[in-house]
Amino acid sequence: MGSIGKAGCFEAAVIAGATFLSQEASAQVFAPTNAIIGGRSDGTSFLVGAVGADGGNTNYTDNVWPLAESPDHLIDGVNQKYLNFAELNTGAIITPTAGSGVIRSLRFWTANDAVERDPTTYQLLGTNDTITGAGPFPLTGFTPISAGSLALPAARSTGTALDDTKSQLVTFANTTAYGSYLILFPTVSNEPVANSLQIAEVQA
Repeated sequence: MGSIGKAGCFEAAVIAGATFLSQEASAQVFAPTNAIIGGRSDGTSFLVGAVGADGGNTNYTDNVWPLAESPDHLIDGVNQKYLNFAELNTGAIITPTAGSGVIRSLRFWTANDAVERDPTTYQLLGTNDTITGAGPFPLTGFTPISAGSLALPAARSTGTALDDTKSQLVTFANTTAYGSYLILFPTVSNEPVANSLQIAEVQA
């Protein structure tokens, strides 16, 4: 059983389909060496996933991913994707190096195929409590920071290097650094057709 502390208040405005403006961009916070836990939210807790196979397009509890498309690829600094067959409300908990800074922006890169799997919304939450164990992690332990719509480019990421023309930058006001961050992708571009959520990279 994982544990985290109690939540704070939601202070960030949610503006669908907008780029959020801030006074200054965040320094690089996420890095390939950070601890990362993939999984999905059931609305109450973040449930840790594992390597596994797709159980069907409408099996939204299929909290698994292919071995080569694991959660660490979400922040590995190159064009290699994270895919989760649960499709909806999937994401990851990321624990940066201590003192790495305040997040005021997120950049999302498209994956290599299947536009219908692209996320169309995101949520960023933080906690200053130590993430321990294998979960589940109650969502009440996280403070919402930012949320909104995404409109990723139709162009697919290819090769190894990240191409900013195949990404979307979102910025927002925030003054608090957290010990760990939860990124969730509640929706995808074409839910009836997609069998998963995929994203090549998220940098903060």
